[in-house]
Amino acid sequence: MKKNVPFFLGSIFLMIISIFVSSLFAQTYTIDIISLPVGYGVYNMGVGLSEEINKNSKIVKAAHFEGKDPTVTMRMLISEPAKKKRTVFFSDSWAKWAGEKQIGLLKDVKYDYSKFKGLILLSVSPNVLATTNPNIKTLQDLKGKRVVLTSTRGGVVDAVLGGILKEAGILDTLRLQYLKPEEAKDALKDGLIDAAMFGISLRSLPNVFKSAPALVELTSTKETYFISIPKVYVESFARKMNCYVKSVKIPPKMMGPLQTEPVEVISKYTFWACHSELPDQVVTEVVRIVYERAHAFKNYDQMGEILSKETMAKMGLKESEIHPAALKFYKEKKVPIGELVE
Repeated sequence: MKKNVPFFLGSIFLMIISIFVSSLFAQTYTIDIISLPVGYGVYNMGVGLSEEINKNSKIVKAAHFEGKDPTVTMRMLISEPAKKKRTVFFSDSWAKWAGEKQIGLLKDVKYDYSKFKGLILLSVSPNVLATTNPNIKTLQDLKGKRVVLTSTRGGVVDAVLGGILKEAGILDTLRLQYLKPEEAKDALKDGLIDAAMFGISLRSLPNVFKSAPALVELTSTKETYFISIPKVYVESFARKMNCYVKSVKIPPKMMGPLQTEPVEVISKYTFWACHSELPDQVVTEVVRIVYERAHAFKNYDQMGEILSKETMAKMGLKESEIHPAALKFYKEKKVPIGELVE
């Protein structure tokens, strides 16, 4: 009888744990999905993620909310700890770096930013320099010119794009202005600035990109040209600052009729992320649903065309940067991890 005591106690312990876990999820576990404002493809993908969870899970339910820059969400989660266990949010390759470098909204917010983890791919999102001046062909032609990099002085985009132009040796010569994309588009049309950065995103594989609305309007109403940012400057900044940023070539005609040659642009990944405190069972359920329903996301937004069982873990992240429960799922299902665009 004594020989069976350890086995008996072990069985009781496992039963207690099982009862605890079962009771934890006896009622549905509700999470918040925080995306971007209406009008962005990420917003549509957020709607899709919440709907697919609600239709296909018995243990997790989701409520979708408009969000802002991922650093805004990260700051909220740091200040409101209870939400760490209940939030999936839009993020990108630069957000965690901004926290580590104390940039923008995360300045003076001390925290272990490695606790923010990647979950599921959204897209590849480059930034491109556009001009309406046909005489501006290279970065060196921008010296002394009025240029818009972003709308927020001192923010993470300002730090990354400005840092790369510093590597090119032109940042200190620029007359920088800070405008939102719509404002920058109008300023270019009116000749008030000489060049501006606009967003584009990967919409289907292997290399079909779509411009943001402001850039689409600019190219359809004004002769627009594009300025390559040579890969050497991007890689130099990335190496010196330990920041994930890549150089990607956009094929001819992809951004406008006057784009006759490939254009080198600055690129980052966008993905769904969470805090490490989001429960493993919740993470596994969310990832499982996307894995099984990946084909359905193209019905919510064109961005969903790139999502599949083969691409969903290709966020440009190291294994240590992915939530452990998601990483376990990907390894068990043999889902490839790494880069989507080389």
